[in-house]
Amino acid sequence: WTFKESIGPHNTILYIWFSAGILGLASLAYLYGAIIRETASSTFRKVEISPYNAHLLLFLSFVGFYIVRGNFEQVDIAQTGIITGFLLALRNR
Repeated sequence: WTFKESIGPHNTILYIWFSAGILGLASLAYLYGAIIRETASSTFRKVEISPYNAHLLLFLSFVGFYIVRGNFEQVDIAQTGIITGFLLALRNR
């Protein structure tokens, strides 16, 4: 078995680690933690169940896209800005 050229990172965490180093990996972990903390605390604090619960929708889309899919393939990190923008709008309403 001979070593051939690397095909690159195969998930989002390795992609950020290879491109930005340990500081970028720590920043990504902080961003993931902040998004999960904000959405989970706002979602599970309220008792009322509504089909229009925006925090729950953002939480499920973030977990499904970045946590589950991001562990198996490289996804575009730019949509994190959209989720963060929605969270800022919901916080300041």
